[in-house]
Amino acid sequence: MIRDVVAHTSDGCEGCLALGTRWAHLMLCLTCGYVGCSDSSPMRHARHHAQTSGHPIAQSLHPGDNWRWCFVHDVKICTPYPATGARVVGPSVVPGLTNGVRQDLRIAKSQ
Repeated sequence: MIRDVVAHTSDGCEGCLALGTRWAHLMLCLTCGYVGCSDSSPMRHARHHAQTSGHPIAQSLHPGDNWRWCFVHDVKICTPYPATGARVVGPSVVPGLTNGVRQDLRIAKSQ
């Protein structure tokens, strides 16, 4: 289920922050707002979250990206946000972070 979500954190991958590890790319769970690192990161927390929670779709949080990932089918969904009924709103990056985390990770339905 994809719905309006607010990210649990704007500081980075929740799993990596807890473990003190690094991430390469961040994903936002479109079911609950969990922020996890992608499969290009060593720990792959977004995939682990999808597998353990049953939340199938996450959105890339890299600035300029307009894709989502379906963990059930392992496919990239390249539809622009307005066409799918949702868009990212808010400032583009968190000051001081090099991983491109969006400051306001809230997902809002398009009008």
